[in-house]
Amino acid sequence: MSLSDKQLRIIGLNPTGDLGDITFYTTKRRVVITYDKAPPLKPATNRQQVRRNRWRRAAEAWQLLPPSERAKWHRACRLARLHIHGYNLYVFFFSTQKASYVQTIERISRIDLI
Repeated sequence: MSLSDKQLRIIGLNPTGDLGDITFYTTKRRVVITYDKAPPLKPATNRQQVRRNRWRRAAEAWQLLPPSERAKWHRACRLARLHIHGYNLYVFFFSTQKASYVQTIERISRIDLI
């Protein structure tokens, strides 16, 4: 099945990659092609598993934060005029441990995060 780029833009979509059980890509002629998502041919490598587990641990740590702490991360992003969600900032910090980035956002928003 193929849908033109124009058809998808009418409904506000320009998908690329996997969405549920369907894979989307755009040809050089700007036609969006869809097909059933193919299962991986090989199991994940150790490096892939390490990275996936890091993201999983970050999401679990976010869920363990009390709602008031999560609200602070959201509010800091809003006050710093970042176009990201507090969850995104938290996962970035959790996975990279780049405190200087978060400290800059703390200084701008005047909210203590770490």
